[in-house]
Amino acid sequence: MPRISNFTGLMTDMDSGDVPPGSATSMQNVSTTAAGTLKPRLGIQPATFTSTSTISSSNYHTFQRLCFCKTRRGDLIAVNGIDRGFRWDGKTAAVELLGITAPAAAPTIARAALNTADKGKPITGIANASGLYRITSNGHSLSDGDTVRIGNVVATGAMANDLNGQSFTITNSATNTFDLVGTSFDGSYSSGGTWSQSGYGATAGTYVCGYRYIDNTSTAIPSSLTGLTTVTALENDFFSWSSLSTTTETRAQHKVELYRSAAGVTNVLYKVATLSYSGSMSYTDEVDDATLNNSSVDDTLLILVNPPVNNNLVARRFEPPPNDRPIVVQFQDRYFYGGLVKYNRGTVTTNGNTTINGSSTDWVSTLAGRYIEIEGEVAPLLISSASASSITTATAAGTSASGKKYVILPEETKRRQVMFSEPDEPESVPDVNVFTVQEVGNDDDDIISLMPLGTTLFLMGKRHKYGFGYSSNPAIDGSVRYVEDRGVFNHYCWDTFSNAAFLMDDMGPYMFSGGSQDISQPIKDLWRKDGDGDKIDFTKSDKFFVKCDRAKNRVYFFVSFVGDSEAYPTRALVYNISRQSWDMYHYPQQIGSATNLQESNETKVIFGAENSKVYIADKGNTDIVTSEVKGTCTSSGGTTLTDSGASFAASVIGASVYIYEGTGKGQRRTISSRTSTQLTVSSAWSTNPDTTSKYVVGAIEWNWKSSSFGLPVADQRIKREVGLKFKPTDNDQRIDVRFYYNNSETPMEHGMSQVLGDAVEIQETNKSDVVVFLEDDRNDLETSSGHERFRFDGMYSGSSHGDHKVSIELRGYSANEQQEIQRIDIEGVEG
Repeated sequence: MPRISNFTGLMTDMDSGDVPPGSATSMQNVSTTAAGTLKPRLGIQPATFTSTSTISSSNYHTFQRLCFCKTRRGDLIAVNGIDRGFRWDGKTAAVELLGITAPAAAPTIARAALNTADKGKPITGIANASGLYRITSNGHSLSDGDTVRIGNVVATGAMANDLNGQSFTITNSATNTFDLVGTSFDGSYSSGGTWSQSGYGATAGTYVCGYRYIDNTSTAIPSSLTGLTTVTALENDFFSWSSLSTTTETRAQHKVELYRSAAGVTNVLYKVATLSYSGSMSYTDEVDDATLNNSSVDDTLLILVNPPVNNNLVARRFEPPPNDRPIVVQFQDRYFYGGLVKYNRGTVTTNGNTTINGSSTDWVSTLAGRYIEIEGEVAPLLISSASASSITTATAAGTSASGKKYVILPEETKRRQVMFSEPDEPESVPDVNVFTVQEVGNDDDDIISLMPLGTTLFLMGKRHKYGFGYSSNPAIDGSVRYVEDRGVFNHYCWDTFSNAAFLMDDMGPYMFSGGSQDISQPIKDLWRKDGDGDKIDFTKSDKFFVKCDRAKNRVYFFVSFVGDSEAYPTRALVYNISRQSWDMYHYPQQIGSATNLQESNETKVIFGAENSKVYIADKGNTDIVTSEVKGTCTSSGGTTLTDSGASFAASVIGASVYIYEGTGKGQRRTISSRTSTQLTVSSAWSTNPDTTSKYVVGAIEWNWKSSSFGLPVADQRIKREVGLKFKPTDNDQRIDVRFYYNNSETPMEHGMSQVLGDAVEIQETNKSDVVVFLEDDRNDLETSSGHERFRFDGMYSGSSHGDHKVSIELRGYSANEQQEIQRIDIEGVEG
């Protein structure tokens, strides 16, 4: 006699007669995580937050989901490969564009000689003062002991050479003259000359000047430096800065930093000023080279390191990440951007010219620079500009046709490229920070996912996996190696847990820890599509995803089956890591994503669902509503159920309504809208409920179907009986027991309704169900023993063609209380 107390999950990839007794040939919303019990899954409940706010008023394209990455500073950055990415500090009520675009133009720089009494003035004469050079400069305002630098003197003898470009201490200062300590007069003054006090005025030579924006974050993020303006200065000149570019980027409208080199230097610049941003900015720069050379490290910029030996960008490394990469991950101290978007929303019309018109295309300006491939065109066309429904291309289309399919994608060489940031600067991604993953196996497989695991960044396509590592600079010492021919459906089809990764591709779920281990064998037929049961809908695989549940030691593989009408998954194949078993869950809402959060120091999984709802998994015994709502139908329509005595609240929207007794029993539908007495469901009833129909809102419908058991050959009737050992419930709960003979997909219908004791019935309207009631106090005279039986006697003769095998199905619903099945005994069968 099979006695089943160890429930080992779903096994569909074998004949039902070969499935071990504790496994199910089909099951839904049943958890086998814990040994020794069979229970419905727990519910999903709305997540509640102390406060919520909108952090962006901008519209981000819905064609491609946003990929989020938390930085080591705690900021959140997001990209989608269509729009400019954003960053959020987790504190303010707004997001900012990812990175800051450098100013559009180099500065305008004019030079002129200093002419202020306290900084520098022209020289009008030089005389001999007892062997010293005596300088005439009307109204100089200098005092003995001050230091000045002399330049631009035209003279004979040694005078010009002695004075120009040199610094001196002054003595014998008078209103219009001063002497230079330590000099020996030689020559004759002709003309010109200037002086500047220490700290002011240029040194004669060539300078380069540039500027950049900075934001107002605590650790200011800059833009790259502009192109440089070159200016040749005379001794003791000053510089006038003007024509500084403005920007439309709000983040950059904070401060502007001005940088200038010392004379004769082109790759080191020093900060000379920080200006408040405005629509018209200018500055007078009078600082001398000596002061610049004493600048702090924070006020010094390198354009290139040690040119031409090391041409690594420094001041121009702050380039915003590309807007055509939909993936960002952190690996070691850098951030890696990869993947590509193949945009194909709507259809297009060509007119034999450079204008492409779109229908329901929702294009955006950031598509400029990409290529559009159109059905019937012989070559891709480079996009020059784009608006919501119109594209201008660099060359004319060769066809004139409407309603054509198309795809927009980046330039061909980018499909296997990965870009990376500067160390700990996720917003600094210069164009040179890129490497290409070489193809192997002659498989045209794009890089669609990046997965950090241990000391390796795995670069994955749909059918391949590569490993990448580096020591200090990915461009210099990075290396790529081929790993294996397993990949992922998309970037969200992997998650990591306990030093391993769990992934899903077109061959099924698998575990990876240096090498792949197939974990999908019990359910492999879902992928092969060669059986009679449910099958994976590969056309929706771009919406599939994987999430590990650390607390429950299991992994959700969210998928869609053929026939599912929803765009996003409502189903999850759940792998129990410790028991290596599979469960199948079905939710009343479309689930688009999942993540972990900490609640009271406990790790929980939350789901992002349709209509911007967020739910906590494994909370309560009901879905969506916090407690069940029961009643009896008074009337119905094709998509409605009315209960004139009900008072349905708005919270029931999105929950399930399940018919648990009467006409239409076993139907579950998702509630799309409601009035106080009527529910509207998202899809039509197969059988309209009537006044015999009892319903429950918030129910979790479940079922578990056993393997096939043989009926022993005998010429006399054999006692056959199914027994259930269960935990009695406090309120009305029930389990339907159904019998499937000879591999039939339809349960046997019993000949008549029956009442078999206090806790077992066959009801008139649904004779295929043997209803076992679990309520502890159902009988006024005694409490439930937690053990009920039902006999299904019969015989099978070797000379007959009668029944020869049977499967047992249990089904029911979880609401305010869960059913807990502890053992199933099946007497009189083989297996």
